[in-house]
Amino acid sequence: MPKKRKAAKKAKPARKAGRPVSRKKKNRSPSGKSKQSKVKKLLKFLKGA
Repeated sequence: MPKKRKAAKKAKPARKAGRPVSRKKKNRSPSGKSKQSKVKKLLKFLKGA
């Protein structure tokens, strides 16, 4: 059991320092939504300009 706890401790700082992990999570879920919103904003901007 103590070995498992040590592994968990190692994983936590890796997550904190490993910013790509959080980035991956961000890209995973709202990637389509953000792209759609960006396209909509661009269309609005083009129409307004």
